[in-house]
Amino acid sequence: MKRFFSLVLIAIVTTLAGDLSGSLVPDRKPLGETDRPKNFTNSIGMKFVWIPPGSFVMGSPANEAGRIENETQHKVTLSKGFYMGAYTVTQEQWQAVMGNNPSKCKGGKNLPVDSISWNDCQEFIKRLREQDKKPYRLPTEAEWEYGCRAGRSEEH
Repeated sequence: MKRFFSLVLIAIVTTLAGDLSGSLVPDRKPLGETDRPKNFTNSIGMKFVWIPPGSFVMGSPANEAGRIENETQHKVTLSKGFYMGAYTVTQEQWQAVMGNNPSKCKGGKNLPVDSISWNDCQEFIKRLREQDKKPYRLPTEAEWEYGCRAGRSEEH
């Protein structure tokens, strides 16, 4: 179970919720969807990219290997864009926020953090929110899949 959450955190995918524009551009009214910066880097070096709103077919096709029997493809529309971490959360970034490195596979500052739980992820996000004063959170399942698809749609 810890490995699964390592992968989820990996992009903690620290998604930024809500309208972040005010904290990115001081003394300015909220930005429209097309006015947002394409990406930015936070206080600990995490790079975030803007994922615009859109629709996609979520789920895997019936003929995909390893597909779960009760999985059904369905159209999902994300009405609001969001920022998502472009890369995995590194051991160095984890250390900067949490003050420790729980990873089993140590060896370099840019290696992804591993061996963490869902609760560890939540604590990381909480501390990062406090540090940066931004609304970090984990992405929803739909946001994660939409971001991973990077504009591709695989309908079958």
